[in-house]
Amino acid sequence: MTKRRVLGDGPLNVTQEIDITFGAFTVGKFRVPFMSSILRFQQVAEYLNLVTDDPKYAMQNWSISELFQREVSQNRVHDIATNYLNPLNARRPAFFNSITVVLNLKDQETFRPPTESDAYPYNKVFGPIHISYQTQQSDKETYPRNGTYGTIQWNRDEVYAVAIDGQHRLASIKQLDDNQREKSDLSVIFILFEKDLGFHATEEKDKLHWMRSLFIDLNKHAVPVSRTRNLLLDDNDPTARFVRTLFSNSLQYRSTNKKNELGFFIGEDNEFLTCLPLDLIDWHGEKTKINEGPYITSILGLDWILERILKNSNNKYKKIEIYSLNPDDDDEYYCELENVFSSWPESWKENEDDGIHQDYKYAKDNRIPFVLTQEKIELLCNEFNKVWGPTIVRLLITPQPVRNVITERLNSKSISPEFGQWYEAIANKEEHEKSQTHIKEYYASKLKNVEEELRKNNINIAEYRALIKKINEQKKDSIFFLLVGQRALILAYLELVKTNKLSEWAGAIGKDLSDYSDVPYNFYADYLLIPINEYYNKDLKNNVFTKSSKVKRLDEKFTGNISNHFWAGSLLVRDNPLQVDFSFAAAKRGSKLFILMAHVYWFVKVNTYVKAKSIVLKNYKNCFDQINNELTDYILGKELCNAISSMGKNESDRNDKPMSFLGKSLTDFDSEIAIWAGKDRVDHLLKLLKK
Repeated sequence: MTKRRVLGDGPLNVTQEIDITFGAFTVGKFRVPFMSSILRFQQVAEYLNLVTDDPKYAMQNWSISELFQREVSQNRVHDIATNYLNPLNARRPAFFNSITVVLNLKDQETFRPPTESDAYPYNKVFGPIHISYQTQQSDKETYPRNGTYGTIQWNRDEVYAVAIDGQHRLASIKQLDDNQREKSDLSVIFILFEKDLGFHATEEKDKLHWMRSLFIDLNKHAVPVSRTRNLLLDDNDPTARFVRTLFSNSLQYRSTNKKNELGFFIGEDNEFLTCLPLDLIDWHGEKTKINEGPYITSILGLDWILERILKNSNNKYKKIEIYSLNPDDDDEYYCELENVFSSWPESWKENEDDGIHQDYKYAKDNRIPFVLTQEKIELLCNEFNKVWGPTIVRLLITPQPVRNVITERLNSKSISPEFGQWYEAIANKEEHEKSQTHIKEYYASKLKNVEEELRKNNINIAEYRALIKKINEQKKDSIFFLLVGQRALILAYLELVKTNKLSEWAGAIGKDLSDYSDVPYNFYADYLLIPINEYYNKDLKNNVFTKSSKVKRLDEKFTGNISNHFWAGSLLVRDNPLQVDFSFAAAKRGSKLFILMAHVYWFVKVNTYVKAKSIVLKNYKNCFDQINNELTDYILGKELCNAISSMGKNESDRNDKPMSFLGKSLTDFDSEIAIWAGKDRVDHLLKLLKK
């Protein structure tokens, strides 16, 4: 049915006359005209609508993925309004990019447009919308010329000005009060699918079809933020902020005159104490492997460590995922919030005015979504880094092979922006060697430009290349530069923490707990790391922490059919120990070997070598079978017995037990073979400790 203009007698609810500039996006035979404008926040809040405000648009037959694109998260909206746009919480300059708006006519037969403007010579009316402009495209094509100035005005009762890009920005502006909207402007792009405005398409479709199509394209084709980029840039995600407490703010490392326990100079940002220098971390992309190159871990590697720590901290320091909660389920929502944040006691501060508890109580009393302010996120970051930062750094930099790489980086003064920029260019070039020619040439050219700039600053590129070659040689064959090896170490540490035997073990090995008063969890790290470095230093040529490390058979008849590679069946593929097993299960099995190493070392340390060796080998089979025996009568004997039993044979979780898993490679599983495979490894460790 044709829609017609009716002026009518009643007053019109019209927008102000908005200044616009015309443009067009043209691809092939398609042309989409647009009008750019600047609106006050108050105008944005009054004139513009969300997709869900238009019943006609909301009731379209959306696919499930499109429904998620259309849906507005009220948690996110409230977060933007409270945390980003609220002047009381402002910590840095704020800015929004343009909102894209389609002017959609309401479903009715007659319209009342605003009166024609005399601001410009040309006028067009589209139902309840009036547009005037300065210059036409041509005599033949009478729509506005690109770059032309004009005005637009519409009857608000008859138009949905629907935001198809920037819904959360628009919704957050609508939440502000009038005072907060006074001083800000926003760029808005208006789209109107009208032929007389210059819209061209190859087929006739309903305007609603084109509106929905453009909405889907804008949301679908927007590049999603990668996990690494989110961790580096998102200020409102507590997890991202926690990860960022673990490294310095820039590539430049500036040392102080203070040293840590390993002899590394502590940096001005507390590098090598509570965080790592950024340039020791692969922060460039979605990578976790560090078996080559100058890094000791990656951003995603730190994220994984954080995930495991918060998942395994005995119900303390729970992971903060409040934006996945549904505020519509009031009781459950506020209960879960309290459950999460009260596990962070220094930030919760139940009886104090400056803690999270007060913000939570205000949200609960007023039945509004809870939002973490930047101030409260900072509280959580400080608490996280105080509790876990020093220990995570200790775990990552203490193993001797890692220390060797760090020493090379420090001695070469390569922990710097110049080296970081150069290696990023190298990595990008190598990554795109098999790409299309123009992409390959782009990254080759970029590397060339970087190296030319470095040479101007008297930096020897040959020395950089020699450093990488030397570090790669140091990393070669080492399990500490395998992703699965690093994860196994972290899992082993967390298993030790779960025992809750800090005082008992410290007394047994003669450690003074007052040395750990600031960071008590560091004791468990030392309990694990001191043995690791002792084993490493006992046999530098054929050390046990290489992929090629093998054990000597105690009895060929029991273990002749399975691999004698030390890490086979855990970090290395059971049936092919030349390959690395990168699975999480492999990391769990590897962690049990790390724990065994620690307990063997400390048992020998406190019970004298000759006696300890005799007792361990004599009672090994009983321990493997999880039977109490003579070993448990000695200091730390129970710990060692439990460590041996965790290697072996329980049928229900054999895949988690490294020796049973290794023995399972046989067609006919024989538990005796699994027992002797583990005994070979314990004997190997005992021989190392005798050296």
